[in-house]
Amino acid sequence: MITNELLKKRFKVVLIVEGILALVILYLFMFYQPNYTNIKVNSSEAFEKSIVTGNTTRIYGKNFYETAIAISQAAYPATFEDNKPNAVILVNGEEKNDGILSARLIDHPINGPILYAEKESIPKVTLDEIKRLNPKGIFADRKNQVILVGNIGDKVESQLNNEGIKFRHLIGNDPFELGRKIDDYLATLKGNHKDSVIIAPIEMSDYALSETAWSANTGDGFLFITKNSLPKSTEEALKSRHGKAYMYLLGNDKFISKDTKKELLKYGHLQKIPGGKDVYAQAVGFANYNDIGKNFGWWINKRFRRFGWGITEAGHNFIFVNPKDWHSAVASSTLTHKGNHGPILLVEKDSIPDSVKEYLEVVKPIDTYGQGQLYNHGWIIGTEDMISTKVQADLDNFLSYEEED
Repeated sequence: MITNELLKKRFKVVLIVEGILALVILYLFMFYQPNYTNIKVNSSEAFEKSIVTGNTTRIYGKNFYETAIAISQAAYPATFEDNKPNAVILVNGEEKNDGILSARLIDHPINGPILYAEKESIPKVTLDEIKRLNPKGIFADRKNQVILVGNIGDKVESQLNNEGIKFRHLIGNDPFELGRKIDDYLATLKGNHKDSVIIAPIEMSDYALSETAWSANTGDGFLFITKNSLPKSTEEALKSRHGKAYMYLLGNDKFISKDTKKELLKYGHLQKIPGGKDVYAQAVGFANYNDIGKNFGWWINKRFRRFGWGITEAGHNFIFVNPKDWHSAVASSTLTHKGNHGPILLVEKDSIPDSVKEYLEVVKPIDTYGQGQLYNHGWIIGTEDMISTKVQADLDNFLSYEEED
């Protein structure tokens, strides 16, 4: 028999339970802080050690696979949905031109790092990193989580299938066709081909290493030509701009004939990025180059064209790579997409080229005051076998501001 006294007892019990639940919920909202740094990372061994100075940070691993993983970990913590990539870009570590072409895929909507595989297998450390990242999938491309680029075999595809990882493979018979395939793929995702296109002769592809940072930051086009011809695939890609391409040429006249330049002019406006005497000067030329003009969009959405970093003052981020370490150069372009945007500058193992020194003197911060002080920062990419600690120390000095006595 239910009595008033029994109901009062039950009401008190319910009230106490509700009070306890309310206190627990209040605690969770006000005091609980999830420890994201305690998440286990299978590929953490990629960080062999870190050398940090006041103005530089070195990122590297035991080999180029792990260096790319270290860059990926710096750019994508993958602790929750907002800092995960949409996909991973997987490149054959023996194909430099494929890597250079793939850099523009880093930009949105793919929004992911470049990692390296062998032609017929994915190294365990790379596969572990893909699993750690757990890509969300490209919404506009059937939620694919990996983009395979270029010369990668069927066994890699089977490996991804066995792991339940969705992928797309962009294939070309040569770098010219692969460039067009990437160009068309991104045009499909974004609704149109980018009017701005960077052009480099394949005979001097190292001149394009510094370009990868810009393509990763903006998604602008990149295509290869040869010294004496405009390959059919490159020509088809330029035709898709309907005579309104803005082409920016890398390199020097030693590897680009006048006839090839005339062929390019049929498809739009052609400008040469300065500093083509060597790869170091070319990177500097790209860092301070800026082209502004009208273009882009219909009358209801007209906006100015702006191409190039145009960095000629202090307060910026720079990436330093040895051009002999092309894997690190290409992978480091991820850092211009995620984090502080900035150009790639090229250095030697034991010295800083004069063209780079002169440029760093121009952008060197001056001593102002606490709240208004401008700072530069440099990412040093690769091992001491590629960039020595002495060069890192010298770069730290160039990037710092000189205090007044």
